[in-house]
Amino acid sequence: MSSQTPVIEGRGVASIVRNLTNLLGGRGVYFMTRFLYAVILARAFVPHVYGLINYGIAWYLLFFPLNRMGLEGVLSRDVGQNRNEGDQTAAVTFTLRIASIILTTAAYVILSFVTEDDPTLRLMLFVFAFALIGRSLASWTENVYTAYEVNQYSFRQQSIFRPLEVVLGLLVVIVWREALLVVVVHGFVWCLEAIYGLIVIHRRLFCLRLNKNYSDLHRIFLQGLPLGIAMLLMALPYQGPLIFFRHFASHGDTLGQLALAMNVFFMLSHIPLALGIVSLPILSRSVAREDGKDRVFAETTLRLSLFFGTVMTLFGAALGPWLTVQIFGERYTQAGTLVGPSLLLMIPFASGQALLRVLIARKLDFQVLLCALIGTAFFSLTISEAVSRYDVLGAIGSAGAGMVLTMLSLLFFSRAHLAIDLHASLIKPGLTALSAIVIFYALHTICPKLALLLALVTQAVGCYLFACLTPQDMVGFSHFFRLVARKFSSVK
Repeated sequence: MSSQTPVIEGRGVASIVRNLTNLLGGRGVYFMTRFLYAVILARAFVPHVYGLINYGIAWYLLFFPLNRMGLEGVLSRDVGQNRNEGDQTAAVTFTLRIASIILTTAAYVILSFVTEDDPTLRLMLFVFAFALIGRSLASWTENVYTAYEVNQYSFRQQSIFRPLEVVLGLLVVIVWREALLVVVVHGFVWCLEAIYGLIVIHRRLFCLRLNKNYSDLHRIFLQGLPLGIAMLLMALPYQGPLIFFRHFASHGDTLGQLALAMNVFFMLSHIPLALGIVSLPILSRSVAREDGKDRVFAETTLRLSLFFGTVMTLFGAALGPWLTVQIFGERYTQAGTLVGPSLLLMIPFASGQALLRVLIARKLDFQVLLCALIGTAFFSLTISEAVSRYDVLGAIGSAGAGMVLTMLSLLFFSRAHLAIDLHASLIKPGLTALSAIVIFYALHTICPKLALLLALVTQAVGCYLFACLTPQDMVGFSHFFRLVARKFSSVK
């Protein structure tokens, strides 16, 4: 290994930051509108109904990876390495996406009717099937934007349809105050977004067509199959707490409390998801050049995940109870106490997303599958006992443990190929994060504000002493903020 650490700079940073800015802009629109929508729905409906709506979303999103089949990774990897073959790969993935939507939606409807006895909930889950169809096609358009590094279209798309869903949903809540109609709006808007995205791709990028060549379909399908199964397995700890908690413990208001706390995690999780998505084409080119920048990316994201995940957790645990009551009302007091634990999931989730893209870029798909299997198996085996013993905290804890196992497994395989410096990227930042969290929870019952202050000071001092944020990180931040400022000034 070279003594000089490669630095991600120049066109690599510009490409990541430009596409990340556009994608995060779209995710920012999604975040703000989803937050506003969550406030509206939480105040309009009792926690039980709010919990059922979010349970339905979690249930259909559990089937979502079956539609993706890992093809977004294959598309970004192929286009990133050879742009000339992009149109061919895109046509194949489009054909496979249509076929998978038909099969997955049928499986979703059948299982929904088999597992649910309540006629009202059955009808709600059936309507969610249209959201599954629309969201799967809209997701494919997002994958194309990312693979071709034209995420400005993603930003525009999100800016149109996420506010539209809020406006129509608010109208439904004001006029009818009916949960089923909220679900109808949800599915309708996702279908509209899918149609819009397909039109944009057809007019701006390439001619949409179905590739019926069996050899191409077979080749791409087999490439994406391990990743597709891995993504399905990883969705279980991610969406699973709501689904399993409802069936193992609660049909009442507690489900709504958990749903609200997990929604905070879901919204913020779009940041590491966006970073991983836009980085994959660049990482694929780095692997092809063998320049070592994928190792720098892995080490940097590990440090930043520990740093920012800890800061989010501390603020969530300290301010969550008060903010939740102020924003959502006293009916959701319990949800406020769960915000901190749910945000703790950001650390293994964000780290895992970065390491996942590094392995995908190196075409280590079966290793990714094994890592997903390890974490999901642990979650599946422990969730029932965890919920029975620790109730709602058990559901979050079991999911967190599964994510940690997946992340550590991904790190094991990444280090075998990249020689990641664990001492600098994991151990020292991890000790700093652990110290800050322990100090906070040791003191928060006495004075939450003092506990938060001391924990943040511990985090800052630890980062300084252990150099958890390197000069390269500072350079990356400066590139990012300069490009963001330039983008917003151009918008004005």
